[in-house]
Amino acid sequence: MYISFVLLMSGLGIVFTILNLRLHLSPDQSDVPKWLQYFTHTVLLRVNCRRAKVKDKDMVKPMGDNLEIQDADEDVNSAKRPSSSPTNQSSEFPYQCSEVSAFLDFFIFSLFTIITVVVTVIFFIIIVVGDTPPV
Repeated sequence: MYISFVLLMSGLGIVFTILNLRLHLSPDQSDVPKWLQYFTHTVLLRVNCRRAKVKDKDMVKPMGDNLEIQDADEDVNSAKRPSSSPTNQSSEFPYQCSEVSAFLDFFIFSLFTIITVVVTVIFFIIIVVGDTPPV
C-alpha cells in the first residue's frame, strides 16, 4: 500500500515537473494563463510570503500630506488619506512565466513534502497499532 502511494506521488511529481518546465521555458514570458494569474494572486503569493508587485511606478499615487476631513454630518469625524492603491488594477500581470514557475515550484514542493510526511506517519502508526497481539 505504501509503495503504491510513493509511486503515485512520483508520477504526480513528474507531471507537475513537466508542466512547471513548460511554463518556465515558454517563449512568451508575459503570457501567463488567466487561471494561473488568479491562482498566483490568491494562493502562490501568500504561500511564498510575497505581495503583488507594481509593474509601473506611474500606477501608484504618492500619498503626500493631502488629508480629507469628513463633514460634521457624518457619524465620525476623522481624517482619511486618499487611497494609495494602483489606479489600474486590470492592467498587465506583473509577473513573468519564469517567476510564476518559481512560485509554483515552491508551492508544489512544500505540498508534496507535507503530504509525504503525514502519510508516512499515518502508515507507521497503522503498522505499529496493527502489529500488537490481541489480549
